[in-house]
Amino acid sequence: MNMMEQKTTNLVPLSLIVLLLFLSLSFFSGCTEQQEQADPDMLVLDSLQVTTRSGYTEEFYKDSVLEVFITATNKDVHLGTFTLTLYIDDEAVDEKKVLLNASEDKTVKLTNINLTASGFPLRIKGMDTTGDHVIRVNNVSTTITVQEPPVDVDIQTIDWRETGQGWRPWITLEVYNTADTLFYLGKSFAINTSEDIYLGTIESWEIILGEDNQTGFYPLPPESVAEVEFTSYELLSNNADGSDIRLKSIIVYAGFPWMDATAGIIGEQKIV
Repeated sequence: MNMMEQKTTNLVPLSLIVLLLFLSLSFFSGCTEQQEQADPDMLVLDSLQVTTRSGYTEEFYKDSVLEVFITATNKDVHLGTFTLTLYIDDEAVDEKKVLLNASEDKTVKLTNINLTASGFPLRIKGMDTTGDHVIRVNNVSTTITVQEPPVDVDIQTIDWRETGQGWRPWITLEVYNTADTLFYLGKSFAINTSEDIYLGTIESWEIILGEDNQTGFYPLPPESVAEVEFTSYELLSNNADGSDIRLKSIIVYAGFPWMDATAGIIGEQKIV
């Protein structure tokens, strides 16, 4: 075998490898293009459900964290990625992309807050007023009613007590539950200032009217009144009278203490 014949023999397998690689890439590329051809109009949405995050009350209050569930079905014969957008009164508050095989359906959850955020105050979208609100995912909608706050808040005293870092507010309230729902108010109190909202911590709690034999984390049964003293370890004044802090209101949230008060504002009293 001469040198030319040996060189030609070595090139044949290499050519075959290149050809096979080209064909395989073309084949898989064609498959990928075909999989992405699902028609967006073939997405069918149904079974829209709207709940609050707390789970123990079915009522909606101002600044409620919503959990919106909807079933998405791909009616096309191709796989595709579809975009679901949550609107509250035509304001887009959340968006998710869902990948669906042909004829596949999935239940998708959307919300008006980033549930991975652990900070306070909660940044909640679209639920800042009472009354009716339209909840819509793409072209499917329902209406919910945001209730008036059912807990009356009566501010008794606001004192500033000295700490090593400054003066901290100590606030005494009477709270009256006018609803027929039992609320747990373990970490439900907050101080609203001109700068921010500061979560409060209960220092004392006493039912002064109504049932007091409930179990739980500071329960407020229906038609009961509790006297509450709380403070905020995050809010400090440089002055003994707190004059450098502009207090706007005291807020009472609904929600279990480990859920960061996510079921909305059930009581609020402005500070004049």
